[in-house]
Amino acid sequence: MNEIPMEKAVEIALEQHLAGHFARAEALYVEILRQDPGNVDAIHLLGVLAHQGHKPDMAVQLIARAIQKRPDIPVFHYNMAEALRALGRRDEAAIEYTRATELDPRYFEAWNNLANVLNELGRYKDAEGACQAAIALNPEAPEPLNNLGNAVRGQNRGAEAIAIFRQALEKRPDFVEAIHNLAMCLCWMGQLKSGAEQFRAAIRLRPAAVDLHNNLGTVLAQMGQSEQAAECFQTAIDLDPKHAEAHNNLGAALRNLGKQTESVSFFEQAIELRPDFVEAHSNLASALTETHRKAEALVEIDKALALRPKLAKEHFIRGAILRDLFRLDEGIEAFREALRLDPDSGAALTAIGYALLERGDIDEAMKALRRSIELNPDPVTHSNVLMAINYHPGYSPQDLLDAHRSWATLHEKPHVANWRLHDNDRAKDRKLRIGYMSPDFRGHSVSYFFEPILENFSRDEYELFGYAHLISPDLNTWRLRAQIDKWRETASRTPDAVADMIREDKIDILVDLAGHTANNSLTVFARKPGPVQLNMIGFPSTTGLSAMDYRITDARCDPPGVSDPFNTEKLVRLPDIFWCYRPPDRTPDIGSLPADDNGHVTFLSINNFTKVSPDVQRRWAHMLRGVPGSRLIIQTTAMSSEHTKEKVHALFESEGVSADRVELRTWTDMEKYLQLIERSDITLDPYPFNGGTTTCHSLWMGAPVISVEGRTHAARMGLSMLTAIGLPELCAPTEDQYVQVAIDLANDRDRLRAMRRTMRERLTASPLLDGPRYVRHLEAAFRQMWHTWCESGT
Repeated sequence: MNEIPMEKAVEIALEQHLAGHFARAEALYVEILRQDPGNVDAIHLLGVLAHQGHKPDMAVQLIARAIQKRPDIPVFHYNMAEALRALGRRDEAAIEYTRATELDPRYFEAWNNLANVLNELGRYKDAEGACQAAIALNPEAPEPLNNLGNAVRGQNRGAEAIAIFRQALEKRPDFVEAIHNLAMCLCWMGQLKSGAEQFRAAIRLRPAAVDLHNNLGTVLAQMGQSEQAAECFQTAIDLDPKHAEAHNNLGAALRNLGKQTESVSFFEQAIELRPDFVEAHSNLASALTETHRKAEALVEIDKALALRPKLAKEHFIRGAILRDLFRLDEGIEAFREALRLDPDSGAALTAIGYALLERGDIDEAMKALRRSIELNPDPVTHSNVLMAINYHPGYSPQDLLDAHRSWATLHEKPHVANWRLHDNDRAKDRKLRIGYMSPDFRGHSVSYFFEPILENFSRDEYELFGYAHLISPDLNTWRLRAQIDKWRETASRTPDAVADMIREDKIDILVDLAGHTANNSLTVFARKPGPVQLNMIGFPSTTGLSAMDYRITDARCDPPGVSDPFNTEKLVRLPDIFWCYRPPDRTPDIGSLPADDNGHVTFLSINNFTKVSPDVQRRWAHMLRGVPGSRLIIQTTAMSSEHTKEKVHALFESEGVSADRVELRTWTDMEKYLQLIERSDITLDPYPFNGGTTTCHSLWMGAPVISVEGRTHAARMGLSMLTAIGLPELCAPTEDQYVQVAIDLANDRDRLRAMRRTMRERLTASPLLDGPRYVRHLEAAFRQMWHTWCESGT
């Protein structure tokens, strides 16, 4: 090379470089620099070669030397920008691209890539200017139009961006990047179906592009098509097994499909691939919670927050886990931190409200809940508020009706115009299809009252469908599923999709078992997919929906002529009782009267503490004062809160009852729960929202229940059940008499012994446990509803 002029030597090296013979080119550049250490072209081109060889650090060092010697060469600055961008140093890259355009205003590639990096920096207005400069230099090039679309979309001009991406595709129809960006923009504009079509078009052109499959899956998941989404994510993983985001997304899709256990391994794999993947830690925490591994879930959410402490969503998840772990005060603080980080979070306010309700702070809870619906007037938040006001003693029947109608005004009325006529066969006495819809086909109180229906319904006259909106299925899910003819999973589907499914199944009578309780499907009922729709078991009030034709009740919970004006549904009163109870499979035997063994009467409360207002607690204090030596046990999750325990003891002491007579226990498992009832003498029913399942469990374990009747269904359930078992005298007509009834029974040991000895036999012989009788009445009611619809012509 000594005989070749340096300029010619550089030319030869560059020929090798451009031909892709990088090793030969590198050797030539090094030799040139050995002979001529200051050769600026060789320094620059060796830097470019380092960049192409994925050595951006070396590239920056070499090209910087070249620029130091010749700062007026535009391409030097351009290639420096490319290397800086590869290192993620975008701000510096933008400066270098800009310098290249200043030195050569007609440098098309510099303008185009300057637009790229400005878009990446979120400097969309500046990027738009760079794009316009590039387009002016080369109007036929699609690349700057693609960049311009991104810049315009970044300025929230979505419709304009879509048009620009389409212009780019007119110039090059197979421009995959532009198709991808068009798809992203369409989805951002809410046009998910069109966006998915564009992603599929891009995949046809580039089937091995992992991100295209991953992004298509993301859109399909947003459309509620979780099964198809999962297939896309699996394809992405097959193409690139180390794609952490695809593993995380597949886990999320499986969660949406109710496959929480299966989802865990994909979240764990995503974390193994990327240990700082905050979203995967968060999703794993949620999946572990749903698979009843709450202690592990807390570890994972804490890892997420250790990585990024200021994430509102993750503090919210942490609050929910702590609440599930009976660490109520800590849970409330976590929810409050979520709200501090996101002051407009209706979900955080709702969670705070419900946690405060659980703790018994009902007025403070209502403030949070009312504020939550102002911020987030969606159907779920609205239902949460309605559930809460049913606990509040200050709401009249008319207040409750007005509040529930407000839900229908916001969330049902927009769908009424789209209700379709039903084409079900109007034969009156044919076999009917009954669809039961619930989020509680699991270990939940609803199951104690739903199983007698499944066990006794005539399969000759009725075919039963279960529409399960399940978040956390369990062993009880499979038990229920085995007794239902056709089972449908709905949690991953939109309300419209579920409504279409119900219509396709030709359901004749659609039954809601949830009302406004958690994870309900009232948005499906609002679309009127069933010819006949009704509510029963899970919610003790009107739903407020005009689409809900009937509500199952009885004459004691809802006296004729008294309750009817306060319900949007037609009340169907069964002859005996509004529901039928199936006791738990394994229950302890009933022993001797605990008062005989303990030397004192033990009162018990096992209800949700939301129902136990300060006024109820004062009545209980009066009972304790009226029964010398008596004790009260209050067992509820609220007693995991030191705040609540202090308040309760302070209230009883203010009423002259010392703290040692009031034992406060947090929740426990079913076996210990039943043992506690069995070792108590009398269970106390709260008001104005009586116990339901707790009353049944108490009676089954031999403990008489003292109740008081009120003005609403929720306040008269105790009356209904006690009347059904032949003990109506245990339900007092007034709150003062409530206290006296409890005192009189507690002071009559003979009567207590007799009740305890015969209680289980009494229940077994009563309508409360007579499944076949109850279902005969229910079937007759269903058939009459069907006849009415057949005759209606609508």
